[in-house]
Amino acid sequence: MPKLKQKKNHVPYRLNVLFFGVFILFSALILRLGFVQIVEGENYIRDLEGTNSASARIDAPRGLCMTDMEM
Repeated sequence: MPKLKQKKNHVPYRLNVLFFGVFILFSALILRLGFVQIVEGENYIRDLEGTNSASARIDAPRGLCMTDMEM
């Protein structure tokens, strides 16, 4: 009787390591974003409220008026 061939793993070891590394990086990113949002969020809101933003209207000249043109 011939020996049965063992099924080879279709996903190589290096690809598994790459997937694991990407998973770790995304997990670290999500944890950091959660920390900034939840833990330090009040500090950022306080800083934002402390800033002063004023807007001023400044008319920019556009083109020539008919009265400015010499005929």
